[in-house]
Amino acid sequence: MIEPQNNNNNNINNNNKVNQDENQLILNSKQLLEQIKEIKKKNSQLKFIRVCWVDVSNKIRSKAVSIDWILNHEPKLIHVSVTDVCMSLLCFQDSITKEALKSENFGEAFLIPTSSKLNILPYCPSHIQIFGEFFNLDNKSKKLKPWSLCPRNSLQRAIDKLKNRFGIILKGSFEEEFYLIKKDDDNNNSTTTTTLLNSIKKLDNGTFASYHSLDCYGDILGKITNALDEQGLPVEQLLSESGFGQFEITIDYTDIMEACNRHILVRQTINSVASINGYIATFIPKPFDDLGGSGCHAHLSLWDTITGRNLTPDANGECGISLINQYFIGGLLKHSKSLTALFNTTPNSYERLKPFCWSGCNISWGLDNKESFIRIPSNPFSTTNGCSNFEIKTIDHTSNPYLAMAAIIHAGFDGIENSIAPPPPTSLFDQSNLNNQLIPLNIEDAIQSLKENHYLCTNIGNDISNAFIHVKLAENKILKELSIDDQRLKLLELF
Repeated sequence: MIEPQNNNNNNINNNNKVNQDENQLILNSKQLLEQIKEIKKKNSQLKFIRVCWVDVSNKIRSKAVSIDWILNHEPKLIHVSVTDVCMSLLCFQDSITKEALKSENFGEAFLIPTSSKLNILPYCPSHIQIFGEFFNLDNKSKKLKPWSLCPRNSLQRAIDKLKNRFGIILKGSFEEEFYLIKKDDDNNNSTTTTTLLNSIKKLDNGTFASYHSLDCYGDILGKITNALDEQGLPVEQLLSESGFGQFEITIDYTDIMEACNRHILVRQTINSVASINGYIATFIPKPFDDLGGSGCHAHLSLWDTITGRNLTPDANGECGISLINQYFIGGLLKHSKSLTALFNTTPNSYERLKPFCWSGCNISWGLDNKESFIRIPSNPFSTTNGCSNFEIKTIDHTSNPYLAMAAIIHAGFDGIENSIAPPPPTSLFDQSNLNNQLIPLNIEDAIQSLKENHYLCTNIGNDISNAFIHVKLAENKILKELSIDDQRLKLLELF
């Protein structure tokens, strides 16, 4: 996608780019129409295509269009219209945050499928799903242009910037941590998390990497992983985590936009399959006081766009990684306090971010260091081949992955552009004697840090940064009035 320009001296070039974008969208729509025809021939039970988006609060939303209607009308541009206040809504109620709005006038944004991948949803087999990006009408050219409040557009601009300036792309995957809670008569209308925890203990009281937990939840885990496989989401590992009924699924590496798509599909699939089979799947960062929290650690690496080579490993480099990746990490550590607002977006997030909880709240980096903001995972060949990726540990499932990854790219870009060397690495478990700084330990401080970070807000996009900040402040104002237990219950099935 072509990055929209804001320079008034380039109006002619801007109009040409807008026209090129619109023509490409129409061509993509024709190709999508042919795909739908072929899929419908093979699977006559298909009824709807869901066009999916993720709002700034990481709520997965979609509109479903009748496939028969599309085939009968063959529209010039397959799309759905969505109110342009959609990025100002709170995650737990559809209340408009006025400060997040770009305009006081009513308007529409047009959600247009831009991904080529259609997913038949095995838990709802009459539906297929595709991700869309938002566009709106350019006032001057009257043509479609990327909407400044679209998280996917923000990520695409970041991807293009890194690629065009340095010939580098970001690849990655997420560790998907979640709890499974069996619904029963005792907890169907639960008003406390203690009741939910007691129901988990009835089924499983296993610990980290417990075979017993895999056995106890074998049936539902099998249905979940089968549903992921059927959607072409390659499961790499499955393990029980330290909490009762807590599990982790990892999906294979890929380009960062597709990694974000997969991340959303994994959560959607686990939530849906669990619900259909009598479970609650929750990804909230800290559902229970005395059990481990759930994150979605991101494993990332830098790749050369020409040679296709992984640029991260260097056996002779510090911690087994290359100098350019060290600069990228230097940028991440520089912006870590502001990034925290985008990575950890609810008060519940900060219940998980504690020292000595392996949540990465120390602003440091190190080989295999689970206390550091950035961990360099070793492998059996690290000493000879270097380390293949770096891990950002603090991210949780309340974060919009497209915004989080856009911010990561811009922070890393700053590191490379300005040769920002990270501080010396540490592999010490106890970093309290190193005078390391901690990331913000509450949502208010994190948001304030982001508000003051002109570089990140400008590059992510001022409109979408403003929307994110004000939506989060509005949510936090409501959540602060609740007890910790009521906060958890309010968020439990939203993430």
